Amino acid sequence: MTREDLDGLQILDEQQCHSLLQRVGVGRIALTHRALPLILPVTFGYAHPDLIFSVGAGVLAEAAEQSQIVCFQADWMDADTMASWSVSVIGKLAAMTSESDLKLARDLGIQSWSIAEQRFARLTPQVTTGRARGIVL
Repeated sequence: MTREDLDGLQILDEQQCHSLLQRVGVGRIALTHRALPLILPVTFGYAHPDLIFSVGAGVLAEAAEQSQIVCFQADWMDADTMASWSVSVIGKLAAMTSESDLKLARDLGIQSWSIAEQRFARLTPQVTTGRARGIVL
């Protein structure tokens, strides 16, 4: 049975959300930097249930080193039909530094957003939510 929210959008279960995240490689991370909200584009790979991000040496690497709680969001839309989906994942960001972690990240083939040295961060989902309109999952 399909559940809908008050706006008539399909409420996605966790499995559907994870399935959709595997279809895209770009999203956004919302975090706090210097006590202000900041939203940054990221490239990512999927290593069930974790999301692995390619990050430079800047703000995202610092957030990962500090184990900051972040919100990640990815979406897709067909502009002609308005068919769309959106998935949000909240969890703790963590720096990936061990050899096994780095091998996993490199094996995912994530394209780097940054031109600086490629580093990686992991987001282990604590809350995963999603909505869709006009798509069959």
